[in-house]
Amino acid sequence: MDHHLLDDGWTLTADPATLPDDLPEPLLRTLHDGVPAHVPGTSHTTLLDAGLVPDPYVDDNETRLAWMRHVTWTYARPVRIAPALAGERVDLVLEGVDTVATVRLDDDVLARTANQHRTYRVDLRAHLHHDVRTLSVELGSALAHAEAEARRLGPRPLAYPQPFNMVRKMACSFGWDWGPDLQTAGLWRPVRIERWRVARLASVRPLVTVRPDGTGVVDVVVDVERSG
Repeated sequence: MDHHLLDDGWTLTADPATLPDDLPEPLLRTLHDGVPAHVPGTSHTTLLDAGLVPDPYVDDNETRLAWMRHVTWTYARPVRIAPALAGERVDLVLEGVDTVATVRLDDDVLARTANQHRTYRVDLRAHLHHDVRTLSVELGSALAHAEAEARRLGPRPLAYPQPFNMVRKMACSFGWDWGPDLQTAGLWRPVRIERWRVARLASVRPLVTVRPDGTGVVDVVVDVERSG
């Protein structure tokens, strides 16, 4: 199996329609033009590394940065991925997407995500040729998604005001007694291209039980994915 890590060359931009009007003009212009970004990373860490926002852990900066939770962010970078050879599989693997996103290769929609806690794997073979293309991940507001789900499903018990239980995103991102309410968005685990042949282990799940006589039993369930 050949792995190609996509960790550099990314740019983070913000949808102008989702930005507040009272942001300083230089910041608005920079967010429109794009900020160099590293993956893994988030909207907060990228802007913090670029010196565009204050440290959210200092003073009242948590509140001053509340606008970031309403923004639609897009990570994008150019890629050139050679078509698959005979019997070869070419996958895009996103180990962690935070959280509600649309993944595209140019205008081709590859995946839609709404779960920070899982990995996404996309078979790219139908989308590849030798030209340089743009891989992008558009991240919508997890708060907006959660609020829409709350309206659709009706009220549920909550310990905090925001409906963090309506989206598969780490609950502490919405604030906790020990942490700030930042509601990050980003590619929080690595992104890579995998090229492989024949087969791979897609999952391995051990099931452990104990018989009435005290004998331990382990059943291993293995999913094997073939390239052809």
